[in-house]
Amino acid sequence: MLNMESLQKGFTLIEGVMVILLIVIISSTATAMFSGHKIFTERFFTDEVTQMIFYARRVAMATECEVEIAYHQRTLTLLQREHCQNGNFTRSLPAASLLNSAKQFEITVPKEIQLIGQFPIRISAQGQFYEPENQKPEKIAWHINRRVLHIDPFSGFTYETH
Repeated sequence: MLNMESLQKGFTLIEGVMVILLIVIISSTATAMFSGHKIFTERFFTDEVTQMIFYARRVAMATECEVEIAYHQRTLTLLQREHCQNGNFTRSLPAASLLNSAKQFEITVPKEIQLIGQFPIRISAQGQFYEPENQKPEKIAWHINRRVLHIDPFSGFTYETH
């Protein structure tokens, strides 16, 4: 006489459907997590650039020396003139953090980010933004992937659009 337990050697249809359903749920969750990485990188980088702009403006107004935001080899840096009122922009600003004050202020652009804008941008001792060849620009806009960071040249007010 055959035992009923020995005849069952596979999965039932419901067990198979449940396994497939679990695989679909896990793969869709993992895909969403990995595709969201670029969005978070873009968001954090935009916030970091906005904070850099505020810091540069505060330094320019506090020291009464112009500040330049330069972009070279995928790095944003803050520079001041050699002798405050004259000379080239070669003196690096220290990092905003007290813990890194010996280090120069710079932001490395992640490889997922494409930064497009007019560089360098300078900030006067009065806190107004201008381009070296255009002393009174109407607007300043930097494109960070699909985001656009707008800077009001007169007030330094910075806002973002998509």
